[in-house]
Amino acid sequence: MSDRQSSNIEPVTILGVNKKLNDSLISIDNRFQVLERKLENSIENSNQRFDRAEKRAEGIEELLREIRRDIREKLNKSSDLSVEKEIKPGRDPKTHFPQTGE
Repeated sequence: MSDRQSSNIEPVTILGVNKKLNDSLISIDNRFQVLERKLENSIENSNQRFDRAEKRAEGIEELLREIRRDIREKLNKSSDLSVEKEIKPGRDPKTHFPQTGE
């Protein structure tokens, strides 16, 4: 028996190498497709999270504007009330000087 017959190894041919290479390339391509899908899903999920965070931030900004507006209005009202209390009867509310009999 020759060496080739005594071992169970198939002879290496260009077609055999080509098939193994092709199988390896297909396997690599499949893995890349899986990774690509996972990456696309991750990007989409991240975009959705960023959109939700942006909407929340806009809502918070609007609430802050409303709070500032309310505080300003209350401060203006309280300062108007304190000015009215300080104005003695018979005085001009704008100048605080005694009103003349005009």
